[in-house]
Amino acid sequence: KGRFELTGLSSKLTFSLGVGAPEFQGTVTDHIDPANGDATVVSLRKLPSGDNVRRISGRVVNGSGDPIIGAEVRGRNYQKGNRFTSRPDPTVTPLTLTDEDGRFVVTLGKEISSATWRISAAGYAPVDSKWTPQNPPSTESIEIQLGRGASLRGQLMFDGEPVGGARVGIVQENRVIGNIVTPQE
Repeated sequence: KGRFELTGLSSKLTFSLGVGAPEFQGTVTDHIDPANGDATVVSLRKLPSGDNVRRISGRVVNGSGDPIIGAEVRGRNYQKGNRFTSRPDPTVTPLTLTDEDGRFVVTLGKEISSATWRISAAGYAPVDSKWTPQNPPSTESIEIQLGRGASLRGQLMFDGEPVGGARVGIVQENRVIGNIVTPQE
């Protein structure tokens, strides 16, 4: 019936919930405060279909070829004619999550000449992947391999007391073109 429950969450933190299902466009919620005790309702939309939409299916795996469950496949930008944009388009899947086999499906309108998605998962380095109508053909499945990422662990303190509810981000110091890692929260 679509119900879920996550228990044991810290009441001092807020969370974003990533939700996806086969044949639906995924979504990530805004920050949810479990201390409120309110039920969270998430509405998913079916993937678009029809003659004006191509489907691209794929699989996200680690270095050993094992599936990465719950990897995020997020649309970043696309080209429509001579214009590049990141504005929503009903034929471009903005976000989906991989299933228990690491599989995903995204859609791309036939008038879109190229699109870039960012593939990311906890503990792995993100990858940007650009797809065009010729690469890959919509009848084939692509495989995306994510390498292990680095982790930072710490505690945010102010005047000797822990600080909760803050957002922590990281961005690299060397911003040479071609080596840029976008800020991660």
